[in-house]
Amino acid sequence: MTARPSVLVAPLVLGIALSVSIPACDTSPGAGLEPFPSSGVAGFGKPQLVSVCIGAAAVTPGSSAGLCVPAAQSFAACAADDDCRAPEKCLCGRCIVRACDPSTVCPTGEACRSGRCTRSCTEAADCAAGELCSGGGCTRACSGDAACRAGEACDLFGTCSAEACVPGASCGGDSTCEPVTVSGEVREPHVTSIDGDRVAFFEVRTAGSASIYRGVFETPSHLVADPVEPVLAPPSGASRAGAPSAVVRGSDVELLVAIGDGAAVGLARSTNGGRSFTWASESLLTPSEPWESGSVGSPGAFERDGDTYFFYEGGDGAGIGLARVLASTAERVQPLPLLRPADLEDAGFWRSVQSIGTPHALVDGAIVRVYVTARGIDGGTAITPSGPVPPEPNDSIGMFATADLATFDRYPAGPVYSAISGLFGPLGEREPAVHLTPEGADLYFIATTGEASLPLGLSRASSPK
Repeated sequence: MTARPSVLVAPLVLGIALSVSIPACDTSPGAGLEPFPSSGVAGFGKPQLVSVCIGAAAVTPGSSAGLCVPAAQSFAACAADDDCRAPEKCLCGRCIVRACDPSTVCPTGEACRSGRCTRSCTEAADCAAGELCSGGGCTRACSGDAACRAGEACDLFGTCSAEACVPGASCGGDSTCEPVTVSGEVREPHVTSIDGDRVAFFEVRTAGSASIYRGVFETPSHLVADPVEPVLAPPSGASRAGAPSAVVRGSDVELLVAIGDGAAVGLARSTNGGRSFTWASESLLTPSEPWESGSVGSPGAFERDGDTYFFYEGGDGAGIGLARVLASTAERVQPLPLLRPADLEDAGFWRSVQSIGTPHALVDGAIVRVYVTARGIDGGTAITPSGPVPPEPNDSIGMFATADLATFDRYPAGPVYSAISGLFGPLGEREPAVHLTPEGADLYFIATTGEASLPLGLSRASSPK
């Protein structure tokens, strides 16, 4: 295996790693590539969170939550927050206030007050017309529930507030507990097209277990589970089925899946567009090579000459291997990893790379591009009033290109995507999935808090042609 740099460079623009094309002097797979969609590397824009809904509830890390809603209250349909009245938000296609508790991170400029996120204030002038400032948050005076927004009720003090509840619990009176969030972490998405729809298979992790869901994008930033139940649960004796990666052939879908905590890569098949699956093999590939250190997972599947291949993460970030599916088993293309953390090292752009994993394969003609998560240092020292602050390692997205599945060209200028600042300050980005569209491309990934790598949720960055 050879991982060699290509001739693309990436200046930092608005804190995002972008790319430009430079005339090539060789014919390696990564050389002389035009911007997206052909190269898989063009300038992705700023990230935005993707809402993921299972039924009427948004999937969020933490506990499931609901709001006590008066029986007569209705919800307006929406496609975006602008379709709603403040402090309502567009959640799972309906306008409702965002329930919160003191641990909730509300959107910028808002605070958790009276059980929901609302605009922060110190005086009435900070609030919209008809609102007052109460307890540091904007609200409305009321004499009855009708004066309040969806998800609120008129409290004993004559102001609109929200009452949180546990879905399924009783709220008392004529109110019911309306589910707003369901606890879970969305992880390792795979985005594809099925019957004209943009579809994602994704893992939802809950306490001690994980299953795979299928979702349809109602917009590029709004994903709705279809069906609402998992399409693939862990096999008997395992607690996790995750990291799905699909090869789609009409209505037939082959799904490569991580089983357990590195125990195996499994294979499931569907004949109805991925709405249900049956296991073809619960142990398609198990760790057996020394470098894998007892762990294989995060398959990145693709089709080549009619065969199904998949890259996989071995050894908990030690390297990327490659295998080919043979009925109910898989054979490694070679026993050693094709890519290791050191293959991403660059003295100027990406240093001290500690791990490489979660491969995603994008096929464009004869070229296969492999997007990976890698943990390293890709920033410079920050100068602050208190003195220089050295950069810390975090997760970013890198890329390799190959024409022969043996020799790989590394994108040389560090990560292909690394947000210096974004949704919640410095971010980490991991678990990439790239989807080509007639308009350009969308990069889906899991945003994290950066150094701590705490998941913030599924995010999207787009790149026009």
